[in-house]
Amino acid sequence: MKKISLCIPTYNRSTYLNNLLSSIFLNKNYLRNVEICISDNNSSDETSSIIKSYKKKISIKYKKNKNNIGLAANIINVSQMATGEFIWLIGDDDILFKDSIKRLKNLIASNPG
Repeated sequence: MKKISLCIPTYNRSTYLNNLLSSIFLNKNYLRNVEICISDNNSSDETSSIIKSYKKKISIKYKKNKNNIGLAANIINVSQMATGEFIWLIGDDDILFKDSIKRLKNLIASNPG
């Protein structure tokens, strides 16, 4: 299976990010060949501690910017962290269904071109 990168730019939205990471965790059976990349735009809320708690459960690449670089640059930043053949840019306020990653993998597998 081809590697998929879930790329999440975030800034001071720890509550939303917690919900998203919880929904990704519900997909844990499908996370093989999936990497989770989070670029934090120098949040001052609980973002770092939430990511730290989820890193104990699932593998996460995390980078906290030294300064807020703006949304567009943060999206580029998180995309550059990715090593997958496919990137799924996910808003920190999105929530995945419990089979979203399985469906995505099936879609990729059924459309090799």
